[in-house]
Amino acid sequence: MQRNNAQPDETQLLASCAYEDGTEWGKEARGSVVEDYFTGFHLHCKGWISVYNPKRPQFLGSGTTDLDEFLVQGTRWSSGLVDVAISKFSPLIYGPFKTPTFLHSMCYAELAIFLIFYFLSLWGFATIPQLCLLNGIPLYPQVSNTYFIAFSFIFLSSHSKHLYEVLATGSTFRHWVNEQRIWMMKSVTSHSYGSVDAVMEKLGMREARFFPTNKVDDVKQLKRCNVFSCLKDVLCFFLFKNYITCYLVLQFSDISFYL
Repeated sequence: MQRNNAQPDETQLLASCAYEDGTEWGKEARGSVVEDYFTGFHLHCKGWISVYNPKRPQFLGSGTTDLDEFLVQGTRWSSGLVDVAISKFSPLIYGPFKTPTFLHSMCYAELAIFLIFYFLSLWGFATIPQLCLLNGIPLYPQVSNTYFIAFSFIFLSSHSKHLYEVLATGSTFRHWVNEQRIWMMKSVTSHSYGSVDAVMEKLGMREARFFPTNKVDDVKQLKRCNVFSCLKDVLCFFLFKNYITCYLVLQFSDISFYL
């Protein structure tokens, strides 16, 4: 009985901002909006070892329910990861001397830095080939050139590898299509804005901010999704088909220009 009476007080204390006062709890995560990534990296640098226990249930979390909230969450994650990548705790310069292995540090570095390469490469791919085509500047090798095989191999192997990974995990071709679409959306929006936001914070042009996202299911939204599910599938198919058509037209236009 006494324990039950104490629970509301403990709940209020846990939910308050003063829960960590006077303790070491959460010390490693302060100063970063990606507290899970930064805490794990910092603890591993101190010599902690992660252990996976499949018999014990882990924490479960809820995901965002619409595209707007998903992109806001992605921007926050991108900003936090890039902020760590360009800080004194960057896994490239801080991790190799602290983590148990060099490969361990490179795994953390890949998570923090790949966002920059994603949005730079995709924005470059969306603008440079078209500008080169309009101005008559050769960019790709001719089909008769031996180096054309390397370009074709990279393009086909990257997409084939991703498709194989999706199918091997039990997902469908439609799931692969959706991953391709959301990857492009995140690269030109969340990764771009998050990376710029992190750089501006380092330059003192703005302060770090935490944008909460809504993860509560909207009953009306779920009903709309169920009603228009068939229409959405048809629309997504035609949108993806148009994307593939435009993509192939641009690629073959570049190729035919050099023939």
